[in-house]
Amino acid sequence: MELKALQAQINPHFLFNTINTIASFIRTDPTKARTLLRDFAVFYRSAIENANDLIVLEREIEQVERYFSFEVARFGEERLELTVDIQPSVREMLVPSFLIQPLVENSVHHAMKS
Repeated sequence: MELKALQAQINPHFLFNTINTIASFIRTDPTKARTLLRDFAVFYRSAIENANDLIVLEREIEQVERYFSFEVARFGEERLELTVDIQPSVREMLVPSFLIQPLVENSVHHAMKS
C-alpha cells in the first residue's frame, strides 16, 4: 500500500513534466522527441507490468536510467549526471520494483535551484 501511495504521488507530476519536455523537443529536435517518446512508452509499460513484482536489480537500474534520461532532457546534460556503480554479484538480486527511482527523483528535485 505504501508503494502504491508513493507511485501515485510521484507519477502524475512526472508524467506532466515528461510530456511537456517531449513536446518542447518536437519543434527543436524531432529525432530526440521521437526517441524520448519511445523510451517513455517502454518506461511506463515496464512500470505498469512490474508494479507488484520483485525484479532483478539490473532491471530496476535500467528503469532508473530511463527515468533519468527524461530528467536530463528536461534540465540539460550540463546540470545532471548519473553514475551507477553496482557490483556484479548483486545485479541479479531481487528487489521491489520502483525501489530506487524515488531516491533518484528526490535527488534531482533537491539538487535543482528554483
